[in-house]
Amino acid sequence: MKPVMEIGALAVIDPMSEPEIGDIAMYEIQGNEVIHRIIDEQGGQYIFKGDNNQIADFNPVAKGQIQGRVIFYSNLPAPLIRKARNLQE
Repeated sequence: MKPVMEIGALAVIDPMSEPEIGDIAMYEIQGNEVIHRIIDEQGGQYIFKGDNNQIADFNPVAKGQIQGRVIFYSNLPAPLIRKARNLQE
């Protein structure tokens, strides 16, 4: 979600919120959690895209896959978390 959120940022998710276009939200796909922005809704499914990506995520996301909306994030711990988990930018 660069440039808004860095890899390793701390994010607080509200699982009770209704997803809306423009929200940054987390969804689950094949056991992985993805945090991207909702850019559209089509037929009850949501289209997500990372802010730094040129194209939208490959598959539409069903409402049941959405874990919640990001209500707070901090990039402050990101460098430490990346180093501890050996993550690449």
